[in-house]
Amino acid sequence: MRIRGGGHDFEGLSYVSQVPFVIVDMINLRSISVDIDNDLFIRPLFRSRFNDVIYFGLFLGGADRLVSLMQENLPELGLTREDCMEMSWIDSAKVFSGFSIDQPPSVLLNRSATPKFYFKGKSDYVKVPISEKHLERILNKFYKGAAMTSVMELMPYGGRMSEIPEWKIPFPHRAGNLYMLYHGVFWDADTTQVNVSRHTNWLKNFHKHLSPYVSKSPRTAYVNYIYLDLGVESKSYAQASIWGTKYFKNNFRRLVQVKTKVDPDNFFNHPQSIPPFPSS
Repeated sequence: MRIRGGGHDFEGLSYVSQVPFVIVDMINLRSISVDIDNDLFIRPLFRSRFNDVIYFGLFLGGADRLVSLMQENLPELGLTREDCMEMSWIDSAKVFSGFSIDQPPSVLLNRSATPKFYFKGKSDYVKVPISEKHLERILNKFYKGAAMTSVMELMPYGGRMSEIPEWKIPFPHRAGNLYMLYHGVFWDADTTQVNVSRHTNWLKNFHKHLSPYVSKSPRTAYVNYIYLDLGVESKSYAQASIWGTKYFKNNFRRLVQVKTKVDPDNFFNHPQSIPPFPSS
């Protein structure tokens, strides 16, 4: 089975743990490699509420090979064969979505199956390795000043994604990107407006704090994490380019040309949808 979507490539069988592999003491972890093997996807999730980091992994191959790779490249995680579980791709999608492997695939279509909560998130791309000193500054800012429900994820790029030219399909974030850095805050329906504002203000300040370490000119972003602070319902190509080039880089103008041809009246739209060129 092969499925290609907005920057995510999965193929064949997957080996993942039903629970996160391990919780790691970051003091003892001095570096993170994001290019271990093309068949391995592994991402760290930092959680302010628990003051920890959890690693999620998916491997397209045999568990024995995975354990060997991990012992060679990330022995700090202490992964063993018993931590791994073989499953089909659709079962791995259920696990990554927070469901049990025993639940039917149709649970992925049930919008009421997961707890309801609110969140606001932002994304960045990291092109140059962040030094240990600066990583410590980022984590200090994240853990000591964060809202109680803040998260930060480092999603590695490379592999097959880097082999596809950025102009080939709309998704442009290919070669040259080490990882996508997501940072967000969560709250539930009972949270007061004062605390909601506290969460979102913290996120705004943390996003600013990351500026020296992420992509520039433009400061690119991942389109699946809609960032409405960049602007909405743009009335002109110039206005829409403010966010459009961050999501699609040089592909944005070509997408506007396609939109103008197939939907000149902008019937299909949302606050940050691709706009058509205005009619002459």
